[in-house]
Amino acid sequence: MDRFQRARLLLGTAFGLALVNSGWTLHSRPGEFYLSHGNEQLSPNKVTLQLSDGVISKDLWSGKCREWGIEGVSLAIAAENDNVLPSGILRGDQILPQQSAGPPGTNPTPLE
Repeated sequence: MDRFQRARLLLGTAFGLALVNSGWTLHSRPGEFYLSHGNEQLSPNKVTLQLSDGVISKDLWSGKCREWGIEGVSLAIAAENDNVLPSGILRGDQILPQQSAGPPGTNPTPLE
């Protein structure tokens, strides 16, 4: 597995964790892995693969983020100490880096 494939897998994992932290339910059984929220179901790794392969367009992604109620969902939780990891937030049209980490326990403001 090359670095690009590992990065896509890591992004899919971060996306799935962000959804779980936003109230989505994880369903995992042998041969079955997806998240659900209400009537919506998705596989976070499949979605991130489709995004990176260009199968999902910028406009479609923007619409899906609104439809799924995930605009502004953080992909990473800021560390509770001085070693804050870089993170980004989901937005309908892109994934933006955080501007600054701020004091421990605070949510950084996204770049506009």
